[in-house]
Amino acid sequence: MLTKDGVGQFPDQNVAESLRRLPGINILDDQGEGRFVSVRGLDPTLNASSVNGVRLPAPEADTRAVALDVLPSELIQSIQVKKTLTPDMDADTIGASIEIETTKGFDRKDPYVSVTLEGSYNDLNGETSPKAALDFTLPVSDTFGISGGLSYYDRKTSTDNQEMADWDVTDDGVVYAKEVQYRDYDVERERVGASLSFDWKATDTTTLYARAIYSTFDDTEKRQRLVFKMKGEPASGDANSATFLSDDGKITVRRGLKDRFEGQIIQSYQVGGETELDNWKFKYKLAYSDAEEHEHQTQDPTRFEQTFKNDGALAVKFDYSNLETTTYDILTGEADFLDPSANEFVDLEKVDGLSTDKEWSAKFDAARTIQLSTGELEFKTGAKARLRQKDYALTLNVYDELDGYTLSDVLGSPTYGLADIGPMPDLGLVRAYNAAHDSEFVLNQYDTDYESNAADYNVDEDIFAAYAQG
Repeated sequence: MLTKDGVGQFPDQNVAESLRRLPGINILDDQGEGRFVSVRGLDPTLNASSVNGVRLPAPEADTRAVALDVLPSELIQSIQVKKTLTPDMDADTIGASIEIETTKGFDRKDPYVSVTLEGSYNDLNGETSPKAALDFTLPVSDTFGISGGLSYYDRKTSTDNQEMADWDVTDDGVVYAKEVQYRDYDVERERVGASLSFDWKATDTTTLYARAIYSTFDDTEKRQRLVFKMKGEPASGDANSATFLSDDGKITVRRGLKDRFEGQIIQSYQVGGETELDNWKFKYKLAYSDAEEHEHQTQDPTRFEQTFKNDGALAVKFDYSNLETTTYDILTGEADFLDPSANEFVDLEKVDGLSTDKEWSAKFDAARTIQLSTGELEFKTGAKARLRQKDYALTLNVYDELDGYTLSDVLGSPTYGLADIGPMPDLGLVRAYNAAHDSEFVLNQYDTDYESNAADYNVDEDIFAAYAQG
């Protein structure tokens, strides 16, 4: 279990990163920031996440796992991970139950306000990322309290990345990759969160509450990419290198730009209370949760391609001697390789996808304590209903022709530090060119219809449950 004081001692950027402090838990990172939580090595989809006892829906279309980087850690009072279920918990959890609690109106006896201002600097892109948070508890009277918080974080990062795939080995023992990618990421993530709680001691035996949490997460990503795809085996090589010739098989060189925006929202609202009568304790709750992810204004990718398939057209050598950085050297055909006008447009995909996940839930628990001569017996029973609907609608337009469009029309300057990946397209020029020639792109109707319709779905999931335990 983590408390607010413990979380505040570390520079955690979100709830997922706070959870990495607990044993048996590892975090799946994305662009250097924790996103999904894995418990005891199990897939994140096998966990259940809740805020103040209400299940969080999943904003992403292709998973049931909740990306906990949407929730700011500053809004959290405590986080508890339960790896073993009891009958009064939801039974659809194989991994663990991640229970997140926000501040309550009666957490402190005196008024409390906390303000945090932070900043971080990324030396790769020279950007400063501001962060601010406000947390307060206000006990208005002995019977009424208010608490809540606000959080803002605008994180700007850059990443120089390499990825290699389809590894193989020749008869001579030369180990090589058939595909080598050099990726240059520039990412901006803006996270805004707010929580509010009202707690009221209506009588000596009854406490009522209303609670809400709202969080938005905007992810803007630009990625320049240089890709080598080799069809033939290397002509020569050793333990640390491999040299490919277009004489032995086609070498395809792709350069492209990914221009993506995703906006996520998670919100949860609940009203409920607790009543104690003699040896009985009753808990009741009605809640509504909503999550959505909207990917729009996305052009992923705008791709240019150059093919070398004639004898002597291209020779490229990859050096694997440094395990952290694989470099390449053009031995033959450098002039054509560096000619932006030789890189012709081959593909543009425009994406607009909206995923929504909504859930209504109601819960009632009753517990009675019985004093026995040998101890105390608690009998507990309850019922719960969860009505959930998840939808996804995707429009993906695929364009694969525009006469005369080459890389030279949108030429920019890469900032990649691991290798020279130029020439590369410029983000602003690509946006302007694609917008100016929007009506001239030739739509691939078959791929557009297939991609747009195959991904759509509508799912209703209703759960009704009851339990008893002693």
